[in-house]
This record gives sequence, structure tokens and C-alpha cells, in this order.
Amino acid sequence: MYENGEGEGRHFITVLHLFIDQLHYSCDGPSSASFLPSSASLPPTVCVFDGDVEIVPMDVSQIPSGTFSANALFAAGPTDISLRQVSLDPMPDYMYDKLAEECQMPDAQLDDSPRPGAFYAALINDRWERVQCVRASKIDKAAFCVYLIDVGAFHYVRSDVLRRLNAKTPFRKMLMFKCKVGS
Repeated sequence: MYENGEGEGRHFITVLHLFIDQLHYSCDGPSSASFLPSSASLPPTVCVFDGDVEIVPMDVSQIPSGTFSANALFAAGPTDISLRQVSLDPMPDYMYDKLAEECQMPDAQLDDSPRPGAFYAALINDRWERVQCVRASKIDKAAFCVYLIDVGAFHYVRSDVLRRLNAKTPFRKMLMFKCKVGS
């Protein structure tokens, strides 16, 4: 059962939109759409790793004001809890799959040192995560403190596990929000 009046039809439409987005934003080239009729035209599929990617938090108006289901992603204590709306599923899975594909591309390799404030992908615990570089480590100059923007946690990584993000990504929003228990 889906909450907030979202029935199976709405869920199907969301999945269909994500599938269509996958075709539009695939980095595999035109062959990924070979099953479409010849009359169908899709925009060219490209990955661009030049320039900065700007990722913004979800707008407060996008978070339901009533009761809704959420997945707990991270908790450092009662005043630092990260959640993701269940209604966003399966979008995070699709995003992580695309991120893993794109991070394998040679153009995604970093040419320079990571810049504080810039967004990257980082391989953390065998999974590519979108991160924002906070600063260079004060102890290990080869490491950087990053904030996992879809998890809500800090982590240290070396620059060899950082990749540039695709500037043409459709994923421009952080997929989590913070909350706390109590007052």
C-alpha cells in the first residue's frame, strides 16, 4: 500500500518516467535505445565531466507535511538523523547505478586536487557516493574530509578514489533530509 494517496498507477508512472530518464541520460551511447521504433528520436546521450556540478538540498515544500514513510540512512545521535522518503524509491538505486557506470569512465578521473565546496563522487565501502569536499585533512595531506550528501555523514577519502561528476546528470537534488528527536 502506498501512502499519501499514491496508488499503483502513480507508482507505475514514476517507474516509467525513471526508465525514460535512463534512456535520455544513459552514457552507453545510442545502442541502449535500439529496441525503440525508428520513428522515436532521443537526444544524444553524453557524459560531460567538465565544469562544476551544483547539487542542492530538497526544497522544504517537497517534503510531505503529513505522515509518510522514510528510510533511516544515518544517525550520529538524537539530534543528527538522516532520512530518505520511501516515495523516492527506486530513484536512488538508479542514481547509484548510473554513478557507478560514470565513475568508471576515463574522463571522470580528477586532473587536479579536490576543491573545498565542489561536488564529486567517492568510492566509500565499495559504493560510489556523491560527496562535497569540505577540506584537506589536517593530519594526512593526501586525504580529504568529504560530506556524503545523500547519506548525511562525514568521511575521509584519498583523492585517488574521487571522481568528477557528470555535468549532464539529471540528479541535482540531495536525496536525504536531516531531522532530530525531541525539541
